[in-house]
Amino acid sequence: MERIPTILKSLPSTTYNSMGDYRQALAFHKKSLNMLKAVYAEGTNHADIANSYGNTGSVYHCLGDYRQELEYQQKVLDMRKALYGKDTYNTDIATSYSNIGIVYHSLDDYRQALEYHKKALESQKAVYRENTNHTENASSYSNIGSVYYSLGDYIQALEYHKKALDMLKAVYGKDTNHTDIATSCNNIGSVYNSLGDYRQA
Repeated sequence: MERIPTILKSLPSTTYNSMGDYRQALAFHKKSLNMLKAVYAEGTNHADIANSYGNTGSVYHCLGDYRQELEYQQKVLDMRKALYGKDTYNTDIATSYSNIGIVYHSLDDYRQALEYHKKALESQKAVYRENTNHTENASSYSNIGSVYYSLGDYIQALEYHKKALDMLKAVYGKDTNHTDIATSCNNIGSVYNSLGDYRQA
């Protein structure tokens, strides 16, 4: 139901990650991070350093070490806010909110997950305009629906998953076969199943 933050296409760290060798991937991402800190000077806010923190955090996610991942993703958010302005609506900041929401969901801290996913949605709506159909907005609706599902609030979960599906159909075409649409239909089916509405499920 959720997105795992994207890991940048850099060898060999990405190769090790693809192989499932997360310890090696982590070692190379940390080397990359230390090198970038040396290049831009310790304490410097830079998009490359922020991305490197995010990549390292993503590997911790794959290792199931969500506390460590949270620490790294929070550094990404702080750095991006310093770069773009803490009250700025920006796709990178929205992504950070979303990634942190995913971590909190993984930690079963659903209230915090909901807060961050709603911040991501607010930022994305500002960037892409309130009523614009966009895959990032759809992803946030889906993430929020997933948190409500975990909270046992199936009616709210259904509402958000349906918004995600409607948006994806608007983006890709309502009769288009697409994995995102299939996932969205599956999410809605899971909610109907939990509601005991097996025909709809």
